[in-house]
Amino acid sequence: MGGQKNEYYEQQQNCFAGVCTTQKSSSIGGKSGTTTLAAPKATAFGSGSFSFGGQAGGSSSKTLPKPPLNFSTSSFSIPAKLGSSTSVSGVSSTGSGLFSFGAASEPTKNDSVRLRTMNAINAICKARGGVYSEYSCKVVSWDDSSRFQIGSSPFGLSAFGSNITDTVLKERNNTKLFTLRSDNWNEKLGRVSSNSVALVATVPGSTDLAPVTLRDFLKKCGNYASYTGLKTDKDLSSDDLDLECSIRFQTTFLPVQSGTPGSLEFTPESFNYQTYRSGDPKNLLLLCTTQGVALQQDGPGSQRLFHHKVHPVTGVVSRHWLEAERTRHQVGGSQVETEQEKQDAISRHKATAAVIGTRAMGTRFNVLMTIQVPLKQEKPPSMMPGGVFGAGGVPLGCSFSGGGFSGCAGTFGISNAPEEFKNSVSARATNPDMKTGTSNAARVSVGTQEDQWGGLVVKDPTRHPSQHITITVVMYNTVINGVPSEADVIKAIDDMEQLYKSCSITGHRADLPFAFANTTPSAACTWGSVMNPTIFPTSKISPSIPLTAVPLPPKATLEQQVFMVKGREPMRITSHIDALPLNDAGYFYMHDTVGLQWIKSPATGNSLVEAYHAFRLADDIYIKLYGFPSETAQYNLACCFCLIAQNNPCLVSLIIHELGLHDLGSPQACRDKALDLAIKWLRLSIIAGFPFTHAKDDCDLDLIRDQRPKEFQMLMEIGEAIAIRKGII
Repeated sequence: MGGQKNEYYEQQQNCFAGVCTTQKSSSIGGKSGTTTLAAPKATAFGSGSFSFGGQAGGSSSKTLPKPPLNFSTSSFSIPAKLGSSTSVSGVSSTGSGLFSFGAASEPTKNDSVRLRTMNAINAICKARGGVYSEYSCKVVSWDDSSRFQIGSSPFGLSAFGSNITDTVLKERNNTKLFTLRSDNWNEKLGRVSSNSVALVATVPGSTDLAPVTLRDFLKKCGNYASYTGLKTDKDLSSDDLDLECSIRFQTTFLPVQSGTPGSLEFTPESFNYQTYRSGDPKNLLLLCTTQGVALQQDGPGSQRLFHHKVHPVTGVVSRHWLEAERTRHQVGGSQVETEQEKQDAISRHKATAAVIGTRAMGTRFNVLMTIQVPLKQEKPPSMMPGGVFGAGGVPLGCSFSGGGFSGCAGTFGISNAPEEFKNSVSARATNPDMKTGTSNAARVSVGTQEDQWGGLVVKDPTRHPSQHITITVVMYNTVINGVPSEADVIKAIDDMEQLYKSCSITGHRADLPFAFANTTPSAACTWGSVMNPTIFPTSKISPSIPLTAVPLPPKATLEQQVFMVKGREPMRITSHIDALPLNDAGYFYMHDTVGLQWIKSPATGNSLVEAYHAFRLADDIYIKLYGFPSETAQYNLACCFCLIAQNNPCLVSLIIHELGLHDLGSPQACRDKALDLAIKWLRLSIIAGFPFTHAKDDCDLDLIRDQRPKEFQMLMEIGEAIAIRKGII
């Protein structure tokens, strides 16, 4: 998978966004007043020059498109924001961007350690191949809630989006750290519901900490986070949208000194491209550890995300760094403390292991979880002069850092270093004599105080009506006396892979099950050059569901066998229950109470898709009970597909990912596929013994009789022959 994506990037380097990287110079929509800057040879760009295209009197912008581009010998220009400023001393710039230009400098000792660690990990992942090759170390992580996509392949993905965020981990001394994660471009994601994610929050009205689901926290966030200034009755949950939250898992190995204390302080630093002022943030942010939840908001430019402490008497809120402390616990998996360890941590005001994140994570103390809750903005900024898009349009998604290009889908780390240092590090990365250190799970706790905080700027935010929550879970490890061993790197990746598999759906951003995490660009959004100009865009169906009350399921007794449904479709049912009794009551609940109710619902939203999944579950229960399929469930599956073809053919795209099929493109192609599947299930039901005479007059099958008369007639003849053989007629 990773190799295919890299090959695509290499093919696209010369044309994406109008940047020509094989020639000496090129331009992206430059206007009069373009400023040219010479890039010193010592930077990661190599020799060459680049320029910023601005309006007359304008100057440089801080950002560039995210796709991986090779700037080693190029000069180029990009449209600029008005009001930004550029210095041509070396390669430096001022501005509010997270990854602004900085003068190229010699790497520090901390940089050397980080780069050596990153290269060792990347070498291990590449050498192991398979799923491990999909992971690499990233200095800049794309933690996007919603990106633009046309079609359903990686080629249709975009670096632009309606809610995009870049994140960097920084040590207190400002050294950039890294995370080990999947590819940024077509990242691996899991899908979870908000009631299957645990936080550890302060119980309202006390100082006690207790686990709470994300759903309940958002329902009563005004109580849980009253210290921030939120209205006490504020509810930021969405029963509809929060059934589908994207989640990504990452890990990191932080080099620390051996001995005591064996720790370092750090914090995430984020940049959201849709937030232009503090009074109109794009997201509320929940920074979560087992010592509580620090609720904050996006701000303009880059911002560090600190943990919070509330003084029990004065109510003053202080902001704190995070601390990663070495422990005896191994890399990967949950942490189970002894009572002595727990009491020692409590006495030192450190974190202890608790449930956090998904159920499969167990108890951990090495987790930092960041949750982005999209907000409705007052008035998204319009397109900026010079072609740089604001929050309502297509913001750029990547930028320069430390004199080098970072934030792209490739491996970032050493691209930020001077060439001579990069080459020496790369040479050492392949050196078999590189010393292997000792790695352990880190205890992530509240660290030293940074300052005091006055609370949220926005006291009464409104949840965005269509954008979904995204969750980033990072597991922290420490390493001493060298680089992580191959065994520890593999254990860390195996841990993430198991967590992805535990989600209700696992895949990649471009896959159809994650259409809710991507949006189709509006007609008002334009850019310098068009990606995939020959592909006709497919209409994306909103994942929102017309809500009806969830039917009360039958309960299984201790003596009864159960049929596990948690994490399966339809999510609106299975997110509320773990299992159904493996008997006729369980079958009739899923088939009649759920499936028939939704197939009779108005053909809006994706009720027909939910009905389809309910009938599939009912059929699975029937097979477990009796050893053969339910002809009635199969018949109703045929009705589902026929009604989809008749009322909303594009809904079939939300189902066919299970069949290993790709995006169908046009509505007519979707309609044809839905009718094919309707014929398939109708044939299976009739062969299984469903009364063929019922199908002759069923209005749900009108479209089959009209569009596929010969196939329908053949099925009726098969049904009649089976009935004659059985002596029914």
